Amino acid sequence: MPVSKIHTAIASLSLKHFESVQVPTPAPGEGEVLIKVAYAAMIAFDTYINDLGYSATFPMIFGFNASGTVAEVGTGIDDLQIGDRVTAFTFRNSEAKGMQEYTLQTRSVTAKIPDSVSLEAAVAIPDNFITAFNSLFNPEYLGLPYPTSFPSPESPPFANVPILIYGAGSTTGHYAIQILHSAGYTNVLVTASPKHHEYLRSLGATHTFDYNSPSLIEDINSVVTASEGGKLKFVLDCITAQTTHWGRR
Repeated sequence: MPVSKIHTAIASLSLKHFESVQVPTPAPGEGEVLIKVAYAAMIAFDTYINDLGYSATFPMIFGFNASGTVAEVGTGIDDLQIGDRVTAFTFRNSEAKGMQEYTLQTRSVTAKIPDSVSLEAAVAIPDNFITAFNSLFNPEYLGLPYPTSFPSPESPPFANVPILIYGAGSTTGHYAIQILHSAGYTNVLVTASPKHHEYLRSLGATHTFDYNSPSLIEDINSVVTASEGGKLKFVLDCITAQTTHWGRR
């Protein structure tokens, strides 16, 4: 790729050692977008790389999410322009990570954001949204039918079957509720603190339960047994603590 300048990135250089480095600024090729980064977000995996050396080839730039403005667009892209506000899932190799002044991404992992969403808020979208989407529709996980559009023009299979989201007050839980609602699912059961219940219902939750309730299992069962199929086939655990072990039933 042609390189016209350099820019600053934050990278792990060796185990438990990170600092700013200078790296080449690439030009976008076909189907690629160069983003001028305003915000970058680290996830737990970044700390595993730096603190534990997990799956690391040093130096490794940090940041699995980025938001900013389009600096350049490559050929074959007609729906993004210079200056557009975008967010991207910057999960690929070190050169494409988000914690740098410029990051080069494919169009497929870059999304334009509306004016109502700040760049600061948008940086938290990609990995949480993708975690929820992948958990719901990947055949290796819940394996719900892959939606072809949002909102869905017709009801999907299992539309009325109960789907439980445990820990729905989490960010991933928020996205899971909205994705299911937009895809046409009408029997979404969620657990969370009572203070979150009204908001979760506004996102599309059908039934809300207090996860601390001593009658939680009985309360969920009363809804499930009255539902289509009478069994709980699909559960998404957004907490995954040692005390919660949910999976596909």
